[in-house]
Amino acid sequence: MFTRDNVRSFVASSRSLNECYIKENNNGIVDTVFRSFKLTARQCLQEFGDTASDEMQRMAKDKPEHKFPMLHAVFPRTDRNIELMNNKNMPWASVYIDVERMVTLREGGFKEFPYMVPRWMKASKEEYGRSPAMKMLPSIRTVNAMQRVILRGAQLAIAPPLVMDDDSAMSKVRFTPFAINHVRKGSRLEPLNVGARPDIGYKLIEMEREQIRRGFHLHLFQIPESDRMTAMEVAKRTQTQMQELSDKANRFHKEFARAFVIRLFNVMFRNNGFLKPPASISGQAFEIDFISPLAVSQKASDVTAFQQWLAMIAPLAQSGMPVLDNLDSDVASRSLARILSVPQKFLADRGVVERIRAQRQDLQMKQMQAQQAVTETTAAKNAAQAQQIAGMNV
Repeated sequence: MFTRDNVRSFVASSRSLNECYIKENNNGIVDTVFRSFKLTARQCLQEFGDTASDEMQRMAKDKPEHKFPMLHAVFPRTDRNIELMNNKNMPWASVYIDVERMVTLREGGFKEFPYMVPRWMKASKEEYGRSPAMKMLPSIRTVNAMQRVILRGAQLAIAPPLVMDDDSAMSKVRFTPFAINHVRKGSRLEPLNVGARPDIGYKLIEMEREQIRRGFHLHLFQIPESDRMTAMEVAKRTQTQMQELSDKANRFHKEFARAFVIRLFNVMFRNNGFLKPPASISGQAFEIDFISPLAVSQKASDVTAFQQWLAMIAPLAQSGMPVLDNLDSDVASRSLARILSVPQKFLADRGVVERIRAQRQDLQMKQMQAQQAVTETTAAKNAAQAQQIAGMNV
């Protein structure tokens, strides 16, 4: 996916794999992309303006759909002046070349690598990677071959070949429904039973298809079906399935999702796409937090560990040990809400929480004072009555 920020709005577009050639750096990260493609004369004029060749400008008027081969190269710029942040001194160079004339149409640059090149998995000493389909390709080809055999078997079962004596038919044999064929007396005209069993082929195909589904991890997106499972058990099973996929999707997350968000954020920040940040976070670093179900499952181990910890210290707390003093309830509740992707609007602001607690504490204090006043009044009344009774007895 190619992203560009030299226009007002952020533009992201997928590029065909057969156009792109990539190279990795010493850390195995793709940092170079050469893309060979074609632009119409009209598109060349829109893209390069005055730097377009005379032939491009002429074709844009006469034959606007005439295509010109182009080469776009993006690679690290090592001979730049870091004190000058113009287009020709940015960390990544961007060069457009007219392949027919072998001249540079435009040279610029990017502050971040503009290409996202995710690879589902790759072997050592491999750059282009491979998809789950490459791993399941033998099974896919097997299913295709079996499907052709089953079709032939179904044809034999539905329209079997005929067995007939030599020169038994008196006319051309007709195979249309309700057709009447005349044969000589004593001759036979009957179908040949070859014993075709397409149903066996369907069972074999379904076994291969199940392997293909698992190869594409489709079973991880199926909700477990059982009338004896509780909602908590279903959620736990689904969470476990997502954790199994999260390990396989880690490379895609790193090479695409995270890189794309950082690139988009930086472009919007430079173009004043955000409101002015408050002074409390000004100059601070930030980290991306994904809240998709897959991302939540990756962090679910923290929730499980917290639940296990509470279960272990609960008996100690019930026996009178002050172990719960180690728990910061506010931090724990907000951390769990963040891990489980609870919408922030459901959580009260910290200032509001402090005011509620202050009001509650003030109310409790007033209630205690009122109760104390009632107790003191009752005690004084009882003392006066006791004195009065003692005086009467005297």
